[in-house]
Amino acid sequence: MYATLLGSDSSSIKVCGNECALREDLSDGAFAVCELSHLATTFSVDTYSITESAALHGTVFPVDSVLDDSEVTIDHVDNTAGCNFGMTFKADHVAVLDEAKVYINFITSTAPYVDKLHFEGSNDNWATSDRLFTYGQDVHEGWNYINYREAGADKPAYNSFRFVGDEAGSCRVTEFRLLGVEAIADENPTFTCSPSIIINGEALVSAVALSDITYSSANTPLLTSIVPRYGSVLGGE
Repeated sequence: MYATLLGSDSSSIKVCGNECALREDLSDGAFAVCELSHLATTFSVDTYSITESAALHGTVFPVDSVLDDSEVTIDHVDNTAGCNFGMTFKADHVAVLDEAKVYINFITSTAPYVDKLHFEGSNDNWATSDRLFTYGQDVHEGWNYINYREAGADKPAYNSFRFVGDEAGSCRVTEFRLLGVEAIADENPTFTCSPSIIINGEALVSAVALSDITYSSANTPLLTSIVPRYGSVLGGE
Protein backbone atom coordinates (compact mmCIF):
# COMPACT_ATOMS: atom_id res chain seq x y z
CA MET A 1 0.00 0.00 0.00
CA TYR A 2 2.64 2.52 1.09
CA ALA A 3 5.00 1.64 -1.72
CA THR A 4 2.15 1.89 -4.26
CA LEU A 5 1.15 5.34 -3.01
CA LEU A 6 4.71 6.69 -2.91
CA GLY A 7 5.52 5.23 -6.29
CA SER A 8 3.26 7.73 -8.07
CA ASP A 9 4.59 10.95 -9.62
CA SER A 10 2.65 13.19 -7.19
CA SER A 11 3.71 11.39 -3.99
CA SER A 12 7.08 11.14 -2.28
CA ILE A 13 9.10 11.31 0.91
CA LYS A 14 11.30 14.36 1.26
CA VAL A 15 14.22 14.79 3.65
CA CYS A 16 15.91 18.19 3.91
CA GLY A 17 14.01 19.22 0.78
CA ASN A 18 15.45 16.33 -1.26
CA GLU A 19 13.42 13.37 -2.45
CA CYS A 20 14.11 10.06 -0.70
CA ALA A 21 14.15 7.58 -3.60
CA LEU A 22 11.68 4.72 -3.14
CA ARG A 23 13.35 1.29 -3.06
CA GLU A 24 10.66 -0.96 -4.50
CA ASP A 25 12.94 -3.99 -4.09
CA LEU A 26 12.97 -3.48 -0.31
CA SER A 27 9.37 -2.27 0.13
CA ASP A 28 6.25 -4.36 0.66
CA GLY A 29 2.58 -3.93 1.57
CA ALA A 30 3.39 -2.93 5.13
CA PHE A 31 6.54 -0.83 4.76
CA ALA A 32 7.95 1.63 2.27
CA VAL A 33 11.75 1.87 2.19
CA CYS A 34 13.53 4.79 0.56
CA GLU A 35 17.17 5.71 -0.01
CA LEU A 36 18.42 9.08 1.19
CA SER A 37 20.10 11.38 -1.31
CA HIS A 38 23.36 13.11 -0.47
CA LEU A 39 23.09 16.32 1.50
CA ALA A 40 24.95 19.34 0.18
CA THR A 41 25.83 21.76 2.96
CA THR A 42 28.72 24.17 2.73
CA PHE A 43 30.53 21.85 5.19
CA SER A 44 29.96 18.65 3.18
CA VAL A 45 30.87 20.34 -0.09
CA ASP A 46 34.14 21.68 1.33
CA THR A 47 35.02 18.49 3.23
CA TYR A 48 33.85 15.74 0.89
CA SER A 49 33.38 17.50 -2.48
CA ILE A 50 30.09 15.62 -2.85
CA THR A 51 28.75 17.98 -5.52
CA GLU A 52 30.61 18.95 -8.66
CA SER A 53 30.64 22.47 -10.02
CA ALA A 54 28.00 23.03 -12.71
CA ALA A 55 25.83 25.72 -14.25
CA LEU A 56 23.51 27.00 -11.52
CA HIS A 57 19.76 27.29 -11.99
CA GLY A 58 18.06 29.61 -9.54
CA THR A 59 15.33 32.20 -10.03
CA VAL A 60 16.46 34.73 -12.63
CA PHE A 61 15.47 38.36 -12.30
CA PRO A 62 14.05 40.41 -13.90
CA VAL A 63 11.54 37.65 -14.61
CA ASP A 64 10.71 38.82 -18.14
CA SER A 65 14.33 38.99 -19.28
CA VAL A 66 15.99 36.91 -21.99
CA LEU A 67 19.17 36.55 -19.97
CA ASP A 68 19.01 32.76 -19.62
CA ASP A 69 17.44 31.67 -22.92
CA SER A 70 20.79 30.46 -24.38
CA GLU A 71 20.32 32.84 -27.33
CA VAL A 72 23.44 34.99 -27.71
CA THR A 73 21.87 37.23 -30.32
CA ILE A 74 19.02 38.82 -28.34
CA ASP A 75 20.11 41.62 -26.01
CA HIS A 76 18.64 42.42 -22.63
CA VAL A 77 18.34 46.21 -22.59
CA ASP A 78 17.53 48.24 -19.49
CA ASN A 79 18.16 51.93 -20.16
CA THR A 80 18.00 53.05 -16.54
CA ALA A 81 20.74 54.02 -14.15
CA GLY A 82 21.00 51.47 -11.37
CA CYS A 83 19.75 48.66 -13.62
CA ASN A 84 20.40 45.14 -12.36
CA PHE A 85 19.90 41.49 -13.21
CA GLY A 86 20.87 38.27 -11.49
CA MET A 87 19.81 35.06 -9.77
CA THR A 88 18.35 34.09 -6.39
CA PHE A 89 18.46 30.63 -4.80
CA LYS A 90 16.26 28.68 -2.38
CA ALA A 91 15.77 29.92 1.18
CA ASP A 92 18.62 28.91 3.52
CA HIS A 93 20.78 27.97 0.53
CA VAL A 94 23.82 29.64 -0.94
CA ALA A 95 25.61 29.29 -4.24
CA VAL A 96 29.37 28.86 -3.86
CA LEU A 97 30.77 30.30 -7.09
CA ASP A 98 33.57 29.04 -9.27
CA GLU A 99 32.78 31.41 -12.11
CA ALA A 100 30.48 34.25 -13.14
CA LYS A 101 30.30 35.53 -16.70
CA VAL A 102 28.31 37.84 -18.97
CA TYR A 103 28.05 37.78 -22.76
CA ILE A 104 28.10 41.12 -24.57
CA ASN A 105 27.00 40.75 -28.17
CA PHE A 106 28.09 44.03 -29.73
CA ILE A 107 30.01 47.00 -28.31
CA THR A 108 30.02 50.43 -29.92
CA SER A 109 31.60 51.98 -26.81
CA THR A 110 33.00 50.43 -23.63
CA ALA A 111 32.17 53.58 -21.64
CA PRO A 112 28.88 52.26 -20.14
CA TYR A 113 30.70 49.16 -18.83
CA VAL A 114 34.16 50.27 -17.67
CA ASP A 115 34.06 50.98 -13.93
CA LYS A 116 30.25 51.04 -14.16
CA LEU A 117 29.19 47.37 -14.37
CA HIS A 118 29.56 45.64 -11.01
CA PHE A 119 28.98 42.15 -9.58
CA GLU A 120 27.46 41.83 -6.09
CA GLY A 121 26.21 39.25 -3.58
CA SER A 122 23.61 39.36 -0.80
CA ASN A 123 22.24 37.07 1.91
CA ASP A 124 19.31 39.24 3.04
CA ASN A 125 17.32 39.92 -0.13
CA TRP A 126 19.45 42.98 -0.94
CA ALA A 127 18.87 44.83 2.33
CA THR A 128 22.68 44.76 2.36
CA SER A 129 25.15 43.58 -0.26
CA ASP A 130 28.85 43.11 -0.95
CA ARG A 131 30.52 44.36 -4.11
CA LEU A 132 32.63 41.50 -5.46
CA PHE A 133 33.93 42.76 -8.80
CA THR A 134 33.92 45.77 -11.13
CA TYR A 135 34.59 45.43 -14.86
CA GLY A 136 37.54 47.45 -16.16
CA GLN A 137 39.21 48.42 -19.42
CA ASP A 138 39.47 44.78 -20.54
CA VAL A 139 35.71 44.42 -21.08
CA HIS A 140 35.08 43.07 -24.60
CA GLU A 141 32.56 41.47 -26.94
CA GLY A 142 31.80 37.84 -26.14
CA TRP A 143 32.04 36.19 -22.73
CA ASN A 144 33.59 38.25 -19.93
CA TYR A 145 34.69 35.98 -17.07
CA ILE A 146 35.13 36.37 -13.33
CA ASN A 147 37.13 33.33 -12.24
CA TYR A 148 37.29 32.05 -8.64
CA ARG A 149 38.90 28.69 -9.46
CA GLU A 150 42.52 29.59 -8.74
CA ALA A 151 44.16 27.91 -5.77
CA GLY A 152 43.54 29.92 -2.65
CA ALA A 153 40.75 31.97 -4.23
CA ASP A 154 38.08 33.15 -1.82
CA LYS A 155 34.94 31.72 -3.41
CA PRO A 156 31.90 33.95 -2.79
CA ALA A 157 28.91 32.21 -1.19
CA TYR A 158 25.60 34.09 -1.23
CA ASN A 159 21.88 33.44 -1.55
CA SER A 160 21.60 36.02 -4.37
CA PHE A 161 23.96 37.42 -6.98
CA ARG A 162 23.42 40.33 -9.33
CA PHE A 163 25.12 42.50 -11.92
CA VAL A 164 24.48 46.23 -11.35
CA GLY A 165 24.96 49.06 -13.87
CA ASP A 166 25.57 52.64 -12.89
CA GLU A 167 24.18 54.24 -16.05
CA ALA A 168 22.00 53.64 -19.09
CA GLY A 169 23.56 50.96 -21.28
CA SER A 170 25.55 49.29 -18.49
CA CYS A 171 23.10 46.35 -18.46
CA ARG A 172 23.06 45.86 -22.23
CA VAL A 173 24.16 42.20 -22.21
CA THR A 174 22.88 39.08 -23.94
CA GLU A 175 23.35 36.28 -21.43
CA PHE A 176 24.86 35.60 -18.02
CA ARG A 177 25.93 32.39 -16.34
CA LEU A 178 26.87 31.40 -12.78
CA LEU A 179 28.86 28.21 -12.24
CA GLY A 180 29.46 26.57 -8.89
CA VAL A 181 27.67 24.54 -6.22
CA GLU A 182 24.34 25.21 -4.50
CA ALA A 183 24.25 24.08 -0.88
CA ILE A 184 22.54 24.62 2.46
CA ALA A 185 24.36 27.39 4.32
CA ASP A 186 25.67 25.40 7.27
CA GLU A 187 29.27 24.80 8.39
CA ASN A 188 28.53 22.23 11.13
CA PRO A 189 29.64 18.57 10.84
CA THR A 190 26.05 17.40 11.48
CA PHE A 191 22.75 18.56 10.03
CA THR A 192 19.28 17.51 11.20
CA CYS A 193 15.88 17.92 9.58
CA SER A 194 12.42 16.38 9.74
CA PRO A 195 11.15 14.21 6.87
CA SER A 196 7.86 14.99 5.19
CA ILE A 197 5.44 12.72 3.33
CA ILE A 198 3.76 14.10 0.22
CA ILE A 199 0.61 12.30 -0.97
CA ASN A 200 -1.02 13.46 -4.20
CA GLY A 201 0.85 16.75 -3.98
CA GLU A 202 -0.19 17.55 -0.39
CA ALA A 203 1.90 17.22 2.77
CA LEU A 204 0.54 14.42 4.96
CA VAL A 205 -0.35 15.56 8.47
CA SER A 206 0.72 12.77 10.82
CA ALA A 207 -0.79 12.21 14.29
CA VAL A 208 2.70 11.20 15.45
CA ALA A 209 5.71 13.38 14.71
CA LEU A 210 8.12 11.77 12.29
CA SER A 211 11.58 11.06 13.66
CA ASP A 212 14.28 13.53 12.69
CA ILE A 213 17.11 12.40 10.43
CA THR A 214 20.66 13.56 11.11
CA TYR A 215 23.44 13.60 8.55
CA SER A 216 26.73 13.14 10.36
CA SER A 217 30.33 13.66 9.29
CA ALA A 218 31.44 11.03 11.83
CA ASN A 219 29.35 8.40 10.02
CA THR A 220 30.62 9.33 6.57
CA PRO A 221 33.37 7.09 5.12
CA LEU A 222 36.35 8.95 3.69
CA LEU A 223 39.09 7.33 1.62
CA THR A 224 42.47 8.45 2.96
CA SER A 225 44.97 6.09 1.32
CA ILE A 226 45.44 3.06 -0.93
CA VAL A 227 48.09 0.40 -0.30
CA PRO A 228 50.21 -0.58 -2.17
CA ARG A 229 50.87 2.68 -3.98
CA TYR A 230 52.69 0.92 -6.82
CA GLY A 231 52.04 -2.28 -8.74
CA SER A 232 52.56 -4.17 -11.94
CA VAL A 233 50.80 -3.04 -15.13
CA LEU A 234 49.36 -6.57 -15.14
CA GLY A 235 47.35 -5.77 -12.00
CA GLY A 236 46.46 -8.48 -9.51
CA GLU A 237 48.07 -6.66 -6.56
